[in-house]
Amino acid sequence: MNETYCVLYRNSQSAHSAARLSMAYLSLDLAINAAFRIAEKQLEPIEIRGSDGTVMKAPELMKAIAICAG
Repeated sequence: MNETYCVLYRNSQSAHSAARLSMAYLSLDLAINAAFRIAEKQLEPIEIRGSDGTVMKAPELMKAIAICAG
């Protein structure tokens, strides 16, 4: 079975917004790109979760998003 990744995000402008998961992406690069697009929409990417249990937490994710923006 192939690894898939989802972005966990929330609406940063709402104090009580529930976290949501994006659709599944077939690579970490695609998930990072999705997190970049989510951030462009004024939403807050929290982490990327892999189907094998891997997690990319916010600090590392923000660095990856900054590279995408650069």
